[in-house]
Amino acid sequence: MMFEPGKEPALQSFASDYRGRNLERLDGLAGTQPYSSRGPWLSTADSALLEKVAQTGRLGRFERSGNEESIAVLADAGIVDAKGRLTDQGGMVTRPLSQGVAALNITGTYLGRTTNFRAWLDTNDAMVLAGPSHHLMTSAADEAADYADGRQLDYMSINDLYTAMAAWVGLSPAWSIPVLPAMVDLQEMDRRWAAVTDPPLQADEALMQMWREPWFVWQLAAVPGSGQPVTYINAGAAGHYRTGVLEGAGLLEATLSSNVYRHLGDIVEAAVFNRPPRFD
Repeated sequence: MMFEPGKEPALQSFASDYRGRNLERLDGLAGTQPYSSRGPWLSTADSALLEKVAQTGRLGRFERSGNEESIAVLADAGIVDAKGRLTDQGGMVTRPLSQGVAALNITGTYLGRTTNFRAWLDTNDAMVLAGPSHHLMTSAADEAADYADGRQLDYMSINDLYTAMAAWVGLSPAWSIPVLPAMVDLQEMDRRWAAVTDPPLQADEALMQMWREPWFVWQLAAVPGSGQPVTYINAGAAGHYRTGVLEGAGLLEATLSSNVYRHLGDIVEAAVFNRPPRFD
């Protein structure tokens, strides 16, 4: 979103009415900074071979047989040589997997289609295998379908991992507004995860607004950790909502984008340094 001198910013009408003051539309910001990587796209077979060679350092004769195509992909990426042996670059990129201290997985769902973001971490760096991001899933469906079986390989610092995760789930500034009821029937929630449905009959205007937005539901779990995934709904212009099951119903808790970012960082740091998370 580019600033134009002399031009008034577009307003987010519902949020402005709710807060009683003019609030600028923020929903276009996520699209200006989508997740991006220059790493190669790997198939499921390529990824499996990458994980194997990261642990062993080389592929035996029987492992090479029938995997020539995947070996060629990894060789083109500089990870292995033509004989399936890790290169110096490959050893560096895969070190967080072979000698790491933590791992995390984000599973994203959009209209019944799933994707994921996996990362292995040491105390400084991370190796990432990322499927189609929030941006591709919600705004570029054809491109996302092309890479549905793919994972994009990347290597980055832990500091860059925070921003990469935030971009992948589509985290951006938003006017987060509490909804009523904040507890919704689980069957209604399940139906909405899979497809666009009508809001609950008792929904207030805030709930109707967020219910009609595109939902990218993502769950983050880390090892070491509690084993219980943290789940959020990215509801487009309505922002993020923490969700889960409470007293037999689905919880919808409006959460500031800044707090979602802090939550991401806390989960990563808790796993890397093997400490209890500070966020509930």
